Amino acid sequence: MKALTDRVVVKEIKVPVEQKTEGGIIKTVLAAAHTKAEVIMVGASVDSVIKGDIVLFTANAGNPINIEGEEFILLRAEQLDVVF
Repeated sequence: MKALTDRVVVKEIKVPVEQKTEGGIIKTVLAAAHTKAEVIMVGASVDSVIKGDIVLFTANAGNPINIEGEEFILLRAEQLDVVF
């Protein structure tokens, strides 16, 4: 299986963030503005990332897909904001 053209398949990395309530209770939530993920597959026309790169993209970008029981996100390379 491979990603086509300008597509990138990523696996989300859950990043907990601690927030303090007004009462001083610390709760853990997931960051909502951006999603952090590892690149799993890259289409032939993508030269900005390679398999294994860690990326950030807007939380609502891409389409969730299920491959053999695992959850991934299918994106266009232009939807990626940051590459580590």
